[in-house]
Amino acid sequence: MLAGTAGVERVFSNKLWVQLGLAGYVDAQISPEGHVWRFASPLFDTLSYAYNVHHSRVMAEGKFLTTFSQYQALHPYVSWGLGAAFNRANNYHEAPLIPDAVPTLPFANNMQTSFTWGVGAGFDYTINSHVRVGAGYQFADLGSVSLGSTLAATTTTQTLYFPHLYTNQLRFQFTFLA
Repeated sequence: MLAGTAGVERVFSNKLWVQLGLAGYVDAQISPEGHVWRFASPLFDTLSYAYNVHHSRVMAEGKFLTTFSQYQALHPYVSWGLGAAFNRANNYHEAPLIPDAVPTLPFANNMQTSFTWGVGAGFDYTINSHVRVGAGYQFADLGSVSLGSTLAATTTTQTLYFPHLYTNQLRFQFTFLA
């Protein structure tokens, strides 16, 4: 995934400052997979399925940073973000688990836009007056994802749907201060 943020940093005191900015994340691919239980019964577990979700998002993000008295170069932070997610689900396919299983017609591709948010924590380290590097953790709700209905709507009007697609992310960052 490619990500970038442009923003500003404001100092509130010698121990607290905030960064605010606009961030963009481009094309992370997630590949959900599972089993199809016909008639909602594990006795009819005869097919497996897989498809792709391509995710990107635009977010307003921020960080509250502080410092330790003994380690002026180390800056623990908490972060947050709110924005819009763009999730495209495609390439649904089924594979038989037994010789007599017949796959259904695939679900149609679908694009959804939804609300996204994230929270995190980590540490930045000052290299010099203009450069910081950092590492942190972020939990994010990437919004909802669904495939379209099957290509032959007479089979079913149901589809695969996730109301919330959650991620746990390890983040490495480079900050340049002008």
